[in-house]
Amino acid sequence: MGLCTRAGALIYIKATKALSYTFEGKNSSLQALLEAVDSCAQQCGWDDILDITIDQDAAGNNISRSILTHFGEITLEKASQGALEYLGTQSRNAQACNGKRDININNRILDTLKNG
Repeated sequence: MGLCTRAGALIYIKATKALSYTFEGKNSSLQALLEAVDSCAQQCGWDDILDITIDQDAAGNNISRSILTHFGEITLEKASQGALEYLGTQSRNAQACNGKRDININNRILDTLKNG
């Protein structure tokens, strides 16, 4: 869906809206952050890009894990490999990844403005 259409623009705005949850960097609040990101991911259709292929079984089928629930088990290399499969392509996953990136950029800009 293109950003030049009304529907595409509305989806983009919804997908790049800042999370309602503010993470304070404490272990005790990590679960709430992961749940907020998961909720946003489900609403925006990002489930595919949060599942990272970590291995293959004997039959050659991919074994994937959610980065939100298995983040301690997924290496940066595996996460990067997963992203490289669709970045720069004209796919739904590439659009979703751009939306996640824009959320991070928007949050950093808002934080900078708030904190001077």
